[in-house]
Amino acid sequence: HKLKSSLRSTFLPTIPSKVGDDIKEGERRRQDVLAQSGYLKYMICDNLQDLSTSLRSVLATQRILEGVGVGRTGATALSATLNFLIRDGCGMIASLLFTSLAASSFRRNVKTWKYFADCMVDIGITLEIIAPSVLSSSRLSGWFLPLLCLGNVCKALCGVAAGACGGAMNLFWAMKLMGTEEGISEVSAK
Repeated sequence: HKLKSSLRSTFLPTIPSKVGDDIKEGERRRQDVLAQSGYLKYMICDNLQDLSTSLRSVLATQRILEGVGVGRTGATALSATLNFLIRDGCGMIASLLFTSLAASSFRRNVKTWKYFADCMVDIGITLEIIAPSVLSSSRLSGWFLPLLCLGNVCKALCGVAAGACGGAMNLFWAMKLMGTEEGISEVSAK
């Protein structure tokens, strides 16, 4: 029972108890609020998606390193560095342009932008995983760097959209779970 309670307090926000609630009654109320609000379901799905993205990102990083020549004789550090500079530069420019064009609509369309961010990161990671495969074809080998850049642009768009929507989503859950904006730090931390 202590382990279960410890896990709950680590991963779930604390719902204020009503005056006069005993410990068991307060815990039961907390579980009801978390389940009925949809927060628990949302967090499970969101964390599974985050875990999946993290695992695919590891695979993408491995594929990119293979693509730039890590472990291959004849590959140069300069070539790999230039590939990464160009790729990262494209992502930075895309972030700036996207922010300047879309920033005013993030607050109004939070769900749409959250979905957009999730799709963009999936597309970006997929492109990064696919990019090294084109190196084996002489006709397609010139597409390696453009695919890496496009993948990083997609991930940059995800970062901007997800970051912009995160605060609004946390505020929504704080208001829904605790009835006040003051719970935003609790929701954000967990």
